[in-house]
Amino acid sequence: MARLISFLWYTTRRFMVSGGALWAGALTYLTLMSLVPGLVVVLSIAGMFGLKQDLVLLIQGDWLPRAKDQSADLHDVLQRLVDVVTAVNPATLGIFSFPIFLWVVVSLLTKVERALNATWSAGRGRHIARRFADYVGILFIVPLLVLVGTGLTAFLKVAPVIRDWQWSQQAIESGLDILPFGLIWFAITLLYKVMPNVHVRWGPATIAGFVAGASWFIAQSVFLALQIAANQTNAIYGSLALLPFFLLYLYLSWTIVLWGAQLCFTLQNRGQLPAIVDDVGWTPAQRRRLGIALMRAALQAFGEGRSLALASFAGRSGWPRRQVDEIVEVLTSKGLLHRVQLGGSVVPSRPPGELAVAALLEALDGDDVHCSGRPLSPADEQLLVEVRNRLLDVEAAL
Repeated sequence: MARLISFLWYTTRRFMVSGGALWAGALTYLTLMSLVPGLVVVLSIAGMFGLKQDLVLLIQGDWLPRAKDQSADLHDVLQRLVDVVTAVNPATLGIFSFPIFLWVVVSLLTKVERALNATWSAGRGRHIARRFADYVGILFIVPLLVLVGTGLTAFLKVAPVIRDWQWSQQAIESGLDILPFGLIWFAITLLYKVMPNVHVRWGPATIAGFVAGASWFIAQSVFLALQIAANQTNAIYGSLALLPFFLLYLYLSWTIVLWGAQLCFTLQNRGQLPAIVDDVGWTPAQRRRLGIALMRAALQAFGEGRSLALASFAGRSGWPRRQVDEIVEVLTSKGLLHRVQLGGSVVPSRPPGELAVAALLEALDGDDVHCSGRPLSPADEQLLVEVRNRLLDVEAAL
């Protein structure tokens, strides 16, 4: 129990240190701004694959009646939103309107990626071509998952063969009850796995996705329960009674998702719990350690006929991506590494056995030994020169 409490404490503390609450607030605002453009873009992409009508029928025939059972105000808001979205014809939006809608949605997804990269201390985002391909895939997979889940639900309810299996009815009903949770679990797991520009293992992503999905369902239940309070505040807020609760719901949802991403990070780096909370302590000894490890891995990968993927190296070695990118920038500027594959991988500039450790240490230490305007005494200057020369006297090679 003490270990679990310590684990959760590290996760929550790093969530606060990395600005998770601020990111949740920013994403809440962007989500609110992206509701209509997002639904228009999703329906348009679904229409390219012949799924638009099925998705609209699902929303109008299943989701809206359920919302009406929960809250009349919620049903009215969703009904108006659906009416606006379904009335929009992408073909008549004009040459500028639809690209603007798409830009709004891509901006939201970009901010989500940046928030997850901040969680993982990833210094660089994806290349724009890779980013666009991933985002279009996400916008297609989400409605497809929804349709598959609801289609499977309908099939299990009406299939004659399954109805004849009396012994399986209870199991099927229980399975249908948890199917929405399973879809949310898979979607959040995929988000944790795909969106950060680091190598995330399936194990931590799956566990964190389960915890975040369960927490999100609890928050959803609380939000629906608060509709009773919303009905009691109509005298104060009027027709806007739902708005403050909806904003709170969006904020809690993003807080849960980002905290879950932090949990995923902590799970993957659980062997370094004291260090991962504050990874800004960046000493010369750490720079040398990471530089040697990075160069050794690049040389080993080169010997095997491949480049070194930086995301894979950061995830495997446990070093924050921000620090990996910083060292890569230094070594590439000194000509010891070269970026390939749109900057996501590196190769050494020299073959194994020909890279002197002294050259690597000199690159990591930088050039500003004699700082103009901040002179030392001649004796101290000579001392620094001697220390530097001793480092450069190392004859070992990687």
